[in-house]
Amino acid sequence: MDEHHKAGLAEFEEVEQEIQNRILDSRRQAALRAYLTKLRDVSFLEIKAGYEDTAAAPSKDTTWNDPAQLKPETTTKEAVLAAPSRKRVLGVLPIPGTKSSGSSSSR
Repeated sequence: MDEHHKAGLAEFEEVEQEIQNRILDSRRQAALRAYLTKLRDVSFLEIKAGYEDTAAAPSKDTTWNDPAQLKPETTTKEAVLAAPSRKRVLGVLPIPGTKSSGSSSSR
């Protein structure tokens, strides 16, 4: 004999922890599923053919793309020159060591 239970209904104090666990378990499971879905949404996942992604995020495409078949991104010289190259802190102060369009302030 491992355990002994009293006959009749248990006192509230005896089962209070079990009641709380059962109530919170459903909330905990829903919150955990939402958190894991958020992590899968922001992560980089590629699932190879033949495998099924049973916990896929609804807005995420996880199909496998063979790296040998990918084409490199190409850009034109004009697009590179049109992009601003000088980085600024808070949009006002230039960051030291970045490319400058005018004269150098280190003279």
